[in-house]
Amino acid sequence: MDSVIVLIQEPWINGSKILGLGTLGRSAYRDSSGDGARSCIVAKGLNVYNLPQFGTRDLTAVRVEYHQNDVNTCAILASMYMPIDADIPTCKVEQLITYCKQNNLPLIIGCDTNSHHIAWGNTCNNSRGRLG
Repeated sequence: MDSVIVLIQEPWINGSKILGLGTLGRSAYRDSSGDGARSCIVAKGLNVYNLPQFGTRDLTAVRVEYHQNDVNTCAILASMYMPIDADIPTCKVEQLITYCKQNNLPLIIGCDTNSHHIAWGNTCNNSRGRLG
Protein backbone atom coordinates (compact mmCIF):
# COMPACT_ATOMS: atom_id res chain seq x y z
CA MET A 1 0.00 0.00 0.00
CA ASP A 2 1.51 3.32 -1.05
CA SER A 3 -1.04 5.60 0.61
CA VAL A 4 -3.31 5.10 3.58
CA ILE A 5 -5.30 7.22 6.00
CA VAL A 6 -6.94 5.87 9.14
CA LEU A 7 -9.51 7.71 11.28
CA ILE A 8 -9.26 6.30 14.81
CA GLN A 9 -11.44 6.76 17.88
CA GLU A 10 -10.27 5.70 21.35
CA PRO A 11 -6.70 5.05 20.19
CA TRP A 12 -4.23 3.12 22.29
CA ILE A 13 -1.90 5.91 23.44
CA ASN A 14 1.01 5.75 25.84
CA GLY A 15 2.70 9.06 26.51
CA SER A 16 3.03 10.73 23.12
CA LYS A 17 2.93 7.52 21.06
CA ILE A 18 -0.02 5.88 19.33
CA LEU A 19 0.51 2.16 19.83
CA GLY A 20 -0.62 -0.96 18.01
CA LEU A 21 -0.04 0.28 14.45
CA GLY A 22 3.37 -1.22 13.79
CA THR A 23 6.04 0.70 11.94
CA LEU A 24 4.30 2.01 8.85
CA GLY A 25 6.58 4.99 8.30
CA ARG A 26 3.57 7.18 8.99
CA SER A 27 2.49 10.53 10.42
CA ALA A 28 0.05 10.73 13.30
CA TYR A 29 -2.18 13.66 14.14
CA ARG A 30 -4.06 14.31 17.40
CA ASP A 31 -4.79 17.04 19.90
CA SER A 32 -1.60 17.93 21.73
CA SER A 33 -3.19 19.17 24.96
CA GLY A 34 -2.51 15.93 26.87
CA ASP A 35 -2.39 12.16 26.93
CA GLY A 36 -6.17 11.68 27.02
CA ALA A 37 -6.82 11.98 23.28
CA ARG A 38 -9.86 9.98 22.17
CA SER A 39 -9.41 10.64 18.45
CA CYS A 40 -6.49 10.64 16.05
CA ILE A 41 -5.65 10.31 12.37
CA VAL A 42 -2.77 8.27 10.96
CA ALA A 43 -1.57 8.85 7.40
CA LYS A 44 1.08 7.42 5.09
CA GLY A 45 2.07 8.51 1.61
CA LEU A 46 -0.26 11.53 1.47
CA ASN A 47 0.08 15.29 1.76
CA VAL A 48 -1.69 15.77 5.09
CA TYR A 49 -1.76 18.92 7.22
CA ASN A 50 -3.08 19.12 10.75
CA LEU A 51 -5.88 21.63 11.48
CA PRO A 52 -5.21 22.29 15.18
CA GLN A 53 -7.77 25.11 15.35
CA PHE A 54 -10.46 22.39 15.34
CA GLY A 55 -8.60 19.93 17.56
CA THR A 56 -9.91 18.75 20.90
CA ARG A 57 -9.53 15.61 22.94
CA ASP A 58 -12.44 14.17 20.92
CA LEU A 59 -11.89 15.75 17.49
CA THR A 60 -8.94 15.61 15.11
CA ALA A 61 -9.11 17.29 11.69
CA VAL A 62 -6.67 17.30 8.79
CA ARG A 63 -6.48 18.68 5.28
CA VAL A 64 -5.55 16.10 2.64
CA GLU A 65 -4.22 17.35 -0.69
CA TYR A 66 -4.36 15.07 -3.72
CA HIS A 67 -4.30 15.06 -7.51
CA GLN A 68 -7.51 14.06 -9.34
CA ASN A 69 -8.34 14.40 -13.04
CA ASP A 70 -5.24 16.55 -13.65
CA VAL A 71 -6.33 18.95 -10.89
CA ASN A 72 -4.80 19.53 -7.46
CA THR A 73 -7.55 19.46 -4.90
CA CYS A 74 -8.12 18.84 -1.21
CA ALA A 75 -10.59 17.51 1.32
CA ILE A 76 -11.01 17.73 5.06
CA LEU A 77 -11.06 14.53 7.10
CA ALA A 78 -11.96 14.32 10.77
CA SER A 79 -11.95 11.64 13.42
CA MET A 80 -14.46 12.21 16.21
CA TYR A 81 -15.36 10.46 19.43
CA MET A 82 -18.71 11.32 21.07
CA PRO A 83 -18.90 10.50 24.77
CA ILE A 84 -22.33 9.28 25.82
CA ASP A 85 -22.94 12.33 28.04
CA ALA A 86 -21.78 14.98 25.50
CA ASP A 87 -23.96 17.33 23.51
CA ILE A 88 -23.76 16.86 19.76
CA PRO A 89 -22.60 18.48 17.67
CA THR A 90 -19.92 20.26 19.67
CA CYS A 91 -18.90 23.86 19.04
CA LYS A 92 -15.67 22.73 17.34
CA VAL A 93 -17.59 20.39 15.01
CA GLU A 94 -19.93 23.24 14.07
CA GLN A 95 -16.88 25.46 13.40
CA LEU A 96 -15.34 22.73 11.22
CA ILE A 97 -18.54 22.32 9.20
CA THR A 98 -18.81 26.11 8.74
CA TYR A 99 -15.15 26.28 7.64
CA CYS A 100 -15.75 23.57 5.02
CA LYS A 101 -18.93 25.21 3.73
CA GLN A 102 -17.30 28.65 3.51
CA ASN A 103 -14.30 27.23 1.63
CA ASN A 104 -16.31 24.77 -0.50
CA LEU A 105 -14.30 21.83 0.84
CA PRO A 106 -15.59 18.26 1.07
CA LEU A 107 -15.72 16.92 4.63
CA ILE A 108 -15.53 13.28 5.71
CA ILE A 109 -16.03 12.43 9.39
CA GLY A 110 -15.28 9.03 10.88
CA CYS A 111 -17.04 8.84 14.21
CA ASP A 112 -17.75 6.67 17.25
CA THR A 113 -21.18 8.07 18.21
CA ASN A 114 -21.88 5.74 21.12
CA SER A 115 -25.31 5.12 19.61
CA HIS A 116 -27.10 2.03 20.93
CA HIS A 117 -30.02 0.29 19.25
CA ILE A 118 -31.34 -3.24 19.39
CA ALA A 119 -31.32 -3.38 15.57
CA TRP A 120 -27.52 -3.17 15.77
CA GLY A 121 -27.21 -5.94 18.35
CA ASN A 122 -27.36 -3.85 21.52
CA THR A 123 -29.50 -4.97 24.44
CA CYS A 124 -31.21 -1.56 24.67
CA ASN A 125 -31.72 1.72 22.78
CA ASN A 126 -30.36 5.09 23.78
CA SER A 127 -31.43 8.52 22.49
CA ARG A 128 -28.70 8.59 19.83
CA GLY A 129 -29.68 5.14 18.61
CA ARG A 130 -33.31 6.20 18.28
CA LEU A 131 -32.21 9.23 16.22
CA GLY A 132 -30.00 7.11 13.91
